[in-house]
Amino acid sequence: FVTLLYVSFGAFVYTCYGDAVPSIITLALPVGTKTTLVKIGLCFSLVLTYPLMMFPVFEILEGHWGRALFQQPPQQLIDE
Repeated sequence: FVTLLYVSFGAFVYTCYGDAVPSIITLALPVGTKTTLVKIGLCFSLVLTYPLMMFPVFEILEGHWGRALFQQPPQQLIDE
């Protein structure tokens, strides 16, 4: 669904502006409230995408290193 949304947005902007589209696509939009809402929505999606993307990485690292660190008694970790 997200890919379809990005592709349709890109196609819409390309049909409106043609080859004069800048590399940062939101700069081609006219100034206004709707444009501001689109930019805020894109920022919000980026903020929420990072933790969602990093969750599996943290789960793997925690499963790999977390067992080694937390299965030993705390005193043994201090002595080493």
